[in-house]
Amino acid sequence: VNGTAARPADGGAFSVDLTLAEGTTRVRVEAADSAGHSAVVERSVTLDVTPPKFTLDAAPPATLVGLPAAFELRGGLDAGTSSLTLDGRDQPVGSDGRFSVALPLKEGANTFLLKAVDAAGNEVDKPVSIAWQRWPQGLEGTGEPDVARWPADGAAMVEVGAGAARFYVDRDEVTVAQYTRF
Repeated sequence: VNGTAARPADGGAFSVDLTLAEGTTRVRVEAADSAGHSAVVERSVTLDVTPPKFTLDAAPPATLVGLPAAFELRGGLDAGTSSLTLDGRDQPVGSDGRFSVALPLKEGANTFLLKAVDAAGNEVDKPVSIAWQRWPQGLEGTGEPDVARWPADGAAMVEVGAGAARFYVDRDEVTVAQYTRF
């Protein structure tokens, strides 16, 4: 086997230890019997112990304030990466290796685990942490508005405890435009 002699056991089985380098190695097996018959078989074997590369388009913010209570994480994986999971659930990956994963956020600290696995079974984990806060600092109060008004300009005026904030609502997006502490 690749120039190393091996004695077959009863039944013809044999083994040889080969040192393989990362990548493709050609293995040549030559066999001969006592009658002088011989045969040669060559095969290529591939050793892949390199985990897939995993990139994020942008790191998520440490803290996200306001709505929506989700964050879209986008990135790319090596060609040949066979799967991506978020906390153990399969996520779609495009043929170009691109992915987009919606991270549902709950109030406070949120930690997620993305795992990519390539065809050889090599894997890489990428933990992602992001905190979500419903209201800007100082506007938490009881968590529920004391007074809510809808002025003519389309903004929502919300008063909580000793402060007020003016929110502009455009479909599903809410923007804090002004905050006043009384």
